[in-house]
Amino acid sequence: MLNALEGLPFKTPRLLFFDRDGKTQVHEDFPSALLLQPFLISRTADRALATSIGRDLGSSLRAFHDWTPEAAQSELRAEIWQNEPMRQLKLLTSYKSFIGVLEKFPGVVEGHVEALKEVQAMATEEFARQPSDGADPLWGLIHGDFCEGK
Repeated sequence: MLNALEGLPFKTPRLLFFDRDGKTQVHEDFPSALLLQPFLISRTADRALATSIGRDLGSSLRAFHDWTPEAAQSELRAEIWQNEPMRQLKLLTSYKSFIGVLEKFPGVVEGHVEALKEVQAMATEEFARQPSDGADPLWGLIHGDFCEGK
């Protein structure tokens, strides 16, 4: 996947070494990289810089989501779709468990449980769909890797 992302308007680490049997990967290091979360929650964060970072992140995510459904990525989508354990993990962590988590905060879910169950059912159906040939601009890949730095 990292190799496939080359050429998009954001930098991803290069895969330097991969041992499938040992389940070991070595990725390029970005030694000057900073954690995003401490900067964004800092009381001294420059508002203009934080806004610029937010726009750049949004642009990068939009570029990814515009790129994934393109016909040129049909083989990549088919290959990624074969990773059933990761698809199921993403479904579980993003959609199968969220109602249980939200029920710990009754004021949040009150009156919305049925709608949330509909979202859950829709997501389950979507995760089961076969990859498209590029004709469906709404079917692409999900990344799930955006993290603010923990």
